Amino acid sequence: MDDKWLAALEATVRGEMDRVSQHLTRRVHALAERYETPLPRLAARVAALEATVNCHLERMGFSWEVTPGYKRSDIGVIPQEWEVVRFSKLFEFRNGVNADKDAYGRGTPFVNVLEIITKGHLKASDVPGKVSLPRSAVVSYAVRRGDLVFNRTSETQAEVGLAAVYLDDVPVVFGGFVIRGRPTTADVDAIFPGYAFRAPSVRSQIIARGRGAIRANVGQGDLPANRGCVAARVPNKKPSPRR
Repeated sequence: MDDKWLAALEATVRGEMDRVSQHLTRRVHALAERYETPLPRLAARVAALEATVNCHLERMGFSWEVTPGYKRSDIGVIPQEWEVVRFSKLFEFRNGVNADKDAYGRGTPFVNVLEIITKGHLKASDVPGKVSLPRSAVVSYAVRRGDLVFNRTSETQAEVGLAAVYLDDVPVVFGGFVIRGRPTTADVDAIFPGYAFRAPSVRSQIIARGRGAIRANVGQGDLPANRGCVAARVPNKKPSPRR
């Protein structure tokens, strides 16, 4: 009798443990899916999609009243005194350096994807990685004050092509998963691109150029393409009055 009772009790306990375990597993999976994408990333994605939809609606003839002091443009409503400028008119682009695995961990600081995703404005203290390169490579792949760096690849479409501007004089280089945009005109402010190139109107254009089934990617040719190239809203520079 005892053996039968104990066996039945053991089976009941095991069944209950399995039920609780399965319930917890399902709950963990549900929470993982629910919180897989952080809210700021979702908000940025929604803003980018909203900007894209608004541009399409404007081209189709749909319009709404524009606030005084603003005007319509190919990438949405902008201040009256601003203009839309193509990336190809402002920057020249280059892919980053690839080194042997033994070269990493010492040498010159190098900008990688994580730093760009984390911050829109970078200083040398934000760049922890290092790579040992010949002097000629350090010069060729140098990142100067005012240079833009874009991440070429991301696990999510929403983060591909994010940009950051370098605001330091300490020598750094940029890695193989990064694209450098070097200003070709003095009209580019050193700080403004760190904000402007993360704006929904710019992000929606870059995201649309992302390719890849598993990882989203953009190349240096996707940013300054002659047709349909990415554009940004830029304040017109006016000479300061002399005092």
